[in-house]
Amino acid sequence: MSHFSVRHSTANASQQAPEWLVVDEHYDETPDDRWIMSRHAFEEEAEMEAERLNGDDSAPIGSAD
Repeated sequence: MSHFSVRHSTANASQQAPEWLVVDEHYDETPDDRWIMSRHAFEEEAEMEAERLNGDDSAPIGSAD
């Protein structure tokens, strides 16, 4: 089973908003678009999505920690 984590994208540095990626564990070995599961404008959203994909979906979407 894959493990998903959050990475900050520097590839889109020219854009106004930062981009946070939820990636498969293979992304660190080979930073290829196929390992990107989703893209988010906010780090918190990306973290919640990674937790959900990792099977920890006890917190509802949009909840504050």
